[in-house]
Amino acid sequence: MLRTFTLEYWTDEGWYVGRLKEIPGFSVRVKPLKNSKKISKKLIN
Repeated sequence: MLRTFTLEYWTDEGWYVGRLKEIPGFSVRVKPLKNSKKISKKLIN
């Protein structure tokens, strides 16, 4: 089954903060931005 998630991200004091809109309470804070996408994929699998 294929699931689709929306990753929303912004910067905060030099960090990239991301959240998945479909999963309340899920967030990640990383440097650089490409790590945010990689970490998010690992956490939702």
